[in-house]
Amino acid sequence: MQDNRLKAILNFCEEPRSREEIQKYTGIKNRDYFRKEILNPLIEKGLLKLTIPDKPKSPKQKYMSSKEQMKNCQQRLDKHLR
Repeated sequence: MQDNRLKAILNFCEEPRSREEIQKYTGIKNRDYFRKEILNPLIEKGLLKLTIPDKPKSPKQKYMSSKEQMKNCQQRLDKHLR
């Protein structure tokens, strides 16, 4: 995933956002692609948290980043870009 897109998504998700909101924000129209290539990797890497972790497929599910995650992500990006 592009570093700029990653940072934009994490910034956008400082407030809880639905999959649909994030997908619309990124301009990606294909839901399966978005889930497999964008959303799931961010969750697996711990960069996005589920607001209802015990019900990952809930229609009310939202995703959010935290300042700690943003800080860690920025440090990894800075290290990668050096």
